[in-house]
Amino acid sequence: MPILLLLALLLLPVLPPAAARAADLCPRDAMGLRVGESLTCTCIPAAVLDAGSVAGSDVYTGDSRICRAALHAGAVTRAGGVVTLRVIAGVTRHPGASRHGVRTADFGPWRQSFTFEEETVAGPRLCPDTMAAYAGSAERLSCICPGSAALRAAAIWGSNPYTADSALCRAALHAGMIPITGGTLSVAMVPGDASYAASLRNGVQTREFGPFRGGFTFQGTPNTSPGAPTQAPVLQALRREGRVALYINFRTDSVELDAPAIALLTELREALLTQPTLRLRLLGHTDNQGGPGVNNPLSFRRAQAVRIWLVREGIAEPRITAEGRGQNDPIAENTTEAGRALNRRVEALRVD
Repeated sequence: MPILLLLALLLLPVLPPAAARAADLCPRDAMGLRVGESLTCTCIPAAVLDAGSVAGSDVYTGDSRICRAALHAGAVTRAGGVVTLRVIAGVTRHPGASRHGVRTADFGPWRQSFTFEEETVAGPRLCPDTMAAYAGSAERLSCICPGSAALRAAAIWGSNPYTADSALCRAALHAGMIPITGGTLSVAMVPGDASYAASLRNGVQTREFGPFRGGFTFQGTPNTSPGAPTQAPVLQALRREGRVALYINFRTDSVELDAPAIALLTELREALLTQPTLRLRLLGHTDNQGGPGVNNPLSFRRAQAVRIWLVREGIAEPRITAEGRGQNDPIAENTTEAGRALNRRVEALRVD
């Protein structure tokens, strides 16, 4: 080889391997990236805890602090971690929310936005807490209300239409659009009214209010007949709320998994594989049938059965713990079959 060519090769910059490049620190925001570009980078704790501004939820304005948004989205913990974000064309609305100790701002259109890779999923998403960020628009939304959201005590003003800042899933229960076990909603924003009347419907009391800048109403066929509990999308719930109730099928008074349980367990396993730093505490819960002497050990064995399945399918043992809570933490009344079905669950809690 000629000496000059050899010297030129030796002087070429040495690029780090792909894994090392993926560990580069995240930039402050995404404004230096192009629409369509993806970036895998590391958020250090100082960047995660940066008090800089963030606007949006799941989709954030391009000038939002990336690592602070990652904590809000549940893509990292306060200890930091590796994220993959994708820059997209600016959307018309960036609704704010409070998640994982981070409150983001509402914002309108921005010239470019970004989302985290795992958030780009098809189909209905979990419903927002309220539609306040959409007030004054004519937007429509399809979303999922699990039973736990419908039963959560929260303020509602009006009687279909409701004020935009009313609790959405609780309002859907009031309107008879979902039963206590949850369901999928079609929501339409409407102009603000001069007044909103209070009423008691389906066991939910709303409040009256005067003029408000915007409201929402529901479309579709009412449904007040409880069925099986509506399962929240696992990764979405873990990232948004840090917890998800898993309605796993076990045989009666048994820890033996029914075949339909495997699809949900696989979804949980994929969530753990998607976020390698994610650790979970599994809490088993029962209804009140059988008494504490039966339910306390049964709830632990069911949580442990989920843990054993995950470990057998390749999840490291230290990432998952199991506990039993028996009948001590109901989320619904045990006086109906629907309420008991909601209480029979294995809850997965994110451990920071």
